Amino acid sequence: MILARSGIVVLFVLAGALACRTAPILNVTDAPVPPGLTADQVRDAITRGAEARKWSVTDAGPGRLVADLSLRGHQASVYISYSERSYSIQYRDSHDLDYDGTEIHKNYNGWIINMQRSIDQELATARSAAQPHGY
Repeated sequence: MILARSGIVVLFVLAGALACRTAPILNVTDAPVPPGLTADQVRDAITRGAEARKWSVTDAGPGRLVADLSLRGHQASVYISYSERSYSIQYRDSHDLDYDGTEIHKNYNGWIINMQRSIDQELATARSAAQPHGY
């Protein structure tokens, strides 16, 4: 009886530990792009920002990129759509990240947040370079 109760307690502890490893999947929707950039400048800034975080970026047609990350046996893939006004990062696929249709390993969300920050920095840099300089 004591062993059965101990086993149940262990199961609850393990279930709680596993539940803490996942979180609702983070997608970035319509993040603003600074005004004055062309679609090509936006694409290039997104590529630089993603690659700065070790994502591999490939062109997937007009206004669309695919970014892939392989890290310590984990793999993630996202679609990045963009225009002169905004960009979005949407989950595409993953391996070994416990994705269940709505939740994913919490590290994935951190990777997305870090990529978004790097993209935003690159967009700001591109905007500064694109602004006309006065005398």
